Amino acid sequence: MTLFALLIVMALERVTSKSKTFHIGTLTQQYFDWAGNKGFTTSDEKSDEKSDEKNDNQQTSDKPSYVSSLLLAGIPALLFVLLFAWLPLVFEFVVSLFVLWICLGCPITRNTYKQYLAAANREDFQACVLHSMNFGNQGGELSNVGKQLVLVNYRQYASVMLFFVLLGVPGLVFYSIIKELSLQCKQKNNRVLDETPADKILFALDWIPVRMTTLGFLIVGHFSNALTAWMHVVTEPKINTYDALAKVSKAAEDVSNCDSHLSEPLQLVKLVKRNIVFVLMAVAVATMVGLVR
Repeated sequence: MTLFALLIVMALERVTSKSKTFHIGTLTQQYFDWAGNKGFTTSDEKSDEKSDEKNDNQQTSDKPSYVSSLLLAGIPALLFVLLFAWLPLVFEFVVSLFVLWICLGCPITRNTYKQYLAAANREDFQACVLHSMNFGNQGGELSNVGKQLVLVNYRQYASVMLFFVLLGVPGLVFYSIIKELSLQCKQKNNRVLDETPADKILFALDWIPVRMTTLGFLIVGHFSNALTAWMHVVTEPKINTYDALAKVSKAAEDVSNCDSHLSEPLQLVKLVKRNIVFVLMAVAVATMVGLVR
């Protein structure tokens, strides 16, 4: 059932254009707004004094606490556990398809990536910078575009698939809410370097899936080149998700002679696409031997 769900949703995601209304980012934003209006979220407030201003103004940023973050993600996940304990298997499969379809991919990011490629082909570097910032490339540095695309693909595809396979819909819902909460905190406070409780929870959730994903890079890419990088990632428990993915992906795909604004991103995107196929094949094998339902 898990493999069928993945194949169906992956096919739908490729041939249909998902409305923004049915994307996890939109739905979680509505959920966070509702929870905030109900007074559910308790924030750890942090004020920074600006000594260079005349009146010593303070900037306050709301960061949901560990308890709030866990409750925000845990309650919906628990509801799905209870729902699946009651629903017949056929209806459980339909609900799983719908939830996976909502969580997988992002039409806005896909369109932005296409716009970036069009700008890169006409060598409009200013447009490249702006488009890359829209899919999360902080500062718009073109040399980081490929690495950012690897992270985006991991967040929207690889991690979603792995959580669905390993922990089912409840685990996927929990992960997706924490992921969107972390992103919202960054966008709301506009302070990328500050680590929120949601960021720390997300780091813990990502720890195993990141190493599984980079193992895929190792297998579908240049094994001998990437082995050293992968061993470093495995033996370095504190390395963050971005650096781990970037280190192994660049070693697994030879991009040393590629230009940073076009060829390198294209090569790395090809790598992550091959990795998605590898994940599907691994799930198929695990299904045949009875490890996955």
